[in-house]
Amino acid sequence: MPRTEIYFKSWCPYSRRALRLLNAKGVHFEAIDLTDSADPEVQRKEQEMRERAGRTSVPQIFIDGQH
Repeated sequence: MPRTEIYFKSWCPYSRRALRLLNAKGVHFEAIDLTDSADPEVQRKEQEMRERAGRTSVPQIFIDGQH
């Protein structure tokens, strides 16, 4: 099964829709919550997402490392 990762923010309607879609399709995924931007660990993960995706918006989805 492919490894699926999604970077999201809980207040983002696009993120919520993407999470619902993945769940509806039965996709097993790693959800990376970027909501608490004051947390240094979340800041690190958000920077990681920006480097991987080349974008700053959420959601960002990777399947087997591919954007």
